[in-house]
Amino acid sequence: MRTFLLPFASAVLLSGCVPRAIIAYDMPAELTVPSDVRSLALVDRKGSDLSAAARLALQEELQGGARYTIAEPAAAQAALGRVQGTVGQPLSADAIAALRTAAGADGVVAVDQVETVEAWSYAEHTETRTHTETRTPSNCPSCPAVSTDVTEEVPVIDATVSVTVTVGYQLYGANGAVVDAWTESATDALTGTAESQADARGKAGDPKSLAEDLASATAFEAARHIAPWSTSVDRKWYAAGGPEVTAGAKLAKADNWKGAEKAWRQGRKTAEGDTKGRVIYDLAVAAERRGDIATALKLVKEAKTFLKNTKRADEYQDALRDRKRQASTLAAQMAPPPEGD
Repeated sequence: MRTFLLPFASAVLLSGCVPRAIIAYDMPAELTVPSDVRSLALVDRKGSDLSAAARLALQEELQGGARYTIAEPAAAQAALGRVQGTVGQPLSADAIAALRTAAGADGVVAVDQVETVEAWSYAEHTETRTHTETRTPSNCPSCPAVSTDVTEEVPVIDATVSVTVTVGYQLYGANGAVVDAWTESATDALTGTAESQADARGKAGDPKSLAEDLASATAFEAARHIAPWSTSVDRKWYAAGGPEVTAGAKLAKADNWKGAEKAWRQGRKTAEGDTKGRVIYDLAVAAERRGDIATALKLVKEAKTFLKNTKRADEYQDALRDRKRQASTLAAQMAPPPEGD
């Protein structure tokens, strides 16, 4: 079970004097789902507002992705109603087969568990408040009223409600067996301040509404568990260190990476020492932007033989190795099922 807090361009980001290239790419799912599961029926076994919110959010996260098509929700839920077993217990293989046939799906994801923990806490403190009092002098009824600002310390109460929602998911494969069962949790809090506990609770907001938001938030992580997802990273590169470096840097800053790469390749022929290392490093970043991880790795390895300080290149090389492993896993997850399946 994992718990997370509920809170996520341009091609070049300038951070101080260090330019950064924004590179988008796809990450593999945490779980490699059998390749014969290409379409999913998403069903709600719990039948509550929170489970419905989680199922709908999961549908929105997965719909339109490259890994799965999603069965028509009403058909899938209606089919579940005809085969529903004991909530909390896995559906039988026969039930899954009937559900898959009715929904036209290879696999099934069921929301089968929802737990909510709600806890209130209180803290007292004082607030400085100023108000204006207008009075007529008691010894001079005919005199004009006098306004005076009065400052006082008022005791108040902070009422905080912490809400944690845990949602259980089950993934069934084409053979009707459970591929995986897991939970996702989300936590957040609301706070209200007033002069009494009751008023402070009222100002804190609606915990039930927050719980629905949290149930939906778990679907974000559930989708990443079973499906590839998109992300981005910003890579540092060199904008200075010799004319061969700056020639390409000017073009990269203008988002002309094709021209920058051409300029750096030309500069690589004449640059020497640390300048050459910087040019080759920048070529590695350009290669990664094109999705060519293998070339980027070769280039950053070469750059290290010229750079005076290899710390940035060492870190980049490690990051590229991670990306290479991720790309290999992603390719396996996206591969079609073997012929004949």
